[in-house]
Amino acid sequence: MLNVSVEKVGGTQEEVDVDLLPPLPSPRYRTQRTESSMGVALVLTIIVLLVSITHIFSQKSGVRFWWIPVILIYFEAIVAIVCLCGILYTDPGTIQRSPDTCNPIPETVRELLK
Repeated sequence: MLNVSVEKVGGTQEEVDVDLLPPLPSPRYRTQRTESSMGVALVLTIIVLLVSITHIFSQKSGVRFWWIPVILIYFEAIVAIVCLCGILYTDPGTIQRSPDTCNPIPETVRELLK
């Protein structure tokens, strides 16, 4: 059990002093890099597969405007890569501890803190 002070506020709600909570765990950077690598590999594999299939079937179809699906699939591949970069290089956001984000305390957590 943690030794954290829980105060009554406004009769029924209880608030916890945020400074007395245990420290947040540090991010698992190795796990994040591994998951990112697997995601990049998956997206690039799907892109190569779909572009190849589109090239093969468009050219062998004998249709007069075979190049239209090829242009469209390249455009979709570029959009997928831009979206992947957006996911990889933007800040996912971290919720910081504050009285607003930590309160009110759920019943089960309050029991563990007592």
